[in-house]
Amino acid sequence: MLEAPKQDWKLYEAKCREEHNQWLRGLTPSAGLSLFENMRRLAASHVPASPAREQMEAARWQEKLAMRRKLLAVFAALDRRRE
Repeated sequence: MLEAPKQDWKLYEAKCREEHNQWLRGLTPSAGLSLFENMRRLAASHVPASPAREQMEAARWQEKLAMRRKLLAVFAALDRRRE
């Protein structure tokens, strides 16, 4: 039976990382600063799209807090049993 060739993804990632590092080292200071400014501008331009998204994020936050409270209660009960 024929088998597909196996890929060595760790080797691929290592080579990509080396190439990326060499590319970054080859940038001039002005090119590096320009790249940084572009990334900062991109991050600063992110604004929540709509009130619906804000409501969704608030609901997810409340779910996260409820889950943490539940875990806190469980761990506190375990601590009381151990004492």
